[in-house]
Amino acid sequence: MKLYFDPTTHLLAAAHYQSEGQHGMVDNDQRWSDYRTVDGKQFAYATTIYRDGAKFLESHVVEVNLNSKIDESLFVKPEAPAAK
Repeated sequence: MKLYFDPTTHLLAAAHYQSEGQHGMVDNDQRWSDYRTVDGKQFAYATTIYRDGAKFLESHVVEVNLNSKIDESLFVKPEAPAAK
């Protein structure tokens, strides 16, 4: 994997790596952009991935919440099913 950083901001701009595709190894280029500050930290709100030169995926972050309260009920172990 090769990482590329913006020389002015020092933020991660892109990565080049290989991964296994349906027909063998493919070249991937992942690019991050639209960096915004959230609680003093920089987060990329846009990501684009190219596979073998063709756009494969594009994503956009709507909201970043840091250290938000997690509902503890999500981590409760389920009860065992009743014996039959």
